[in-house]
Amino acid sequence: MIIHLKPTRRPWLAACAAVLGLGLAGCGGGDDDFPNPGGRFFFGSALFGQGVVQPFADVDHSGNPIAFGLRMTAPTLRDLPLTATTFILDLPPQAAATAFTHIEVRYWPHGHNPPGLLDVEHFDFIPFILTRQEREQITAVGPDLDRVLKQPSADAVPPGFVQIPNVDEFFAEPRFGTRFFNPNSAIPLSPFTRAMFLGYYNGMLDFLEFAVAKAQLDAKVHITDPIPLPPTVAKPGYYPTQFEVFFDNSQQQYEIKFDNLVRR
Repeated sequence: MIIHLKPTRRPWLAACAAVLGLGLAGCGGGDDDFPNPGGRFFFGSALFGQGVVQPFADVDHSGNPIAFGLRMTAPTLRDLPLTATTFILDLPPQAAATAFTHIEVRYWPHGHNPPGLLDVEHFDFIPFILTRQEREQITAVGPDLDRVLKQPSADAVPPGFVQIPNVDEFFAEPRFGTRFFNPNSAIPLSPFTRAMFLGYYNGMLDFLEFAVAKAQLDAKVHITDPIPLPPTVAKPGYYPTQFEVFFDNSQQQYEIKFDNLVRR
């Protein structure tokens, strides 16, 4: 079930939403009271587990985006589905100056291939550059497979990143493309706690992917990882250079945050 909420220019609504834990409904007032465009903005929500997930965008006083991500209430991790589940949330209009359009969340109760690495319970948090409609055109079969596997130019890939091995369905995945990773990352894949992948389609960056073990969320581990960007990008806009996950004990909610945005 997906609840669609209207965006708001009123920063105080975000504070009301944090108290309610269920969205922006129930907080009233006039736009004229808060003409400053800076603040946090929400747009829509999804029910998952026993909680609520909301996409947000943080903007400065000039209206420039400085962060975007998801807010998940603590009950989101309760009574989770027994099978792999995916949901998609569009980013607020205030994130339009970023290169990203929406975030896909995938929950894997038993993990997935490759065995011994990612076969543990985890979430994937995936902001996409391509639109939902553009993603539907990625079939990874026939002529489109050539576009999926088209090798990006050297300056379109961060130093140290290589294509994942052709051993499972994630090498050429419909609606996604292919993936690159850093085999010498400071974060080991085993034992798995979290991992980062960069997605490519037709030789161009099309998504960022962060896999986080549910055990890390349960333990409320504060994660702060750099996001290496390639020297060149095909789509101009603001890109995050840091991935952060933390639990706000006072609000009883998680923040999945892509921040320290830079204009490219």
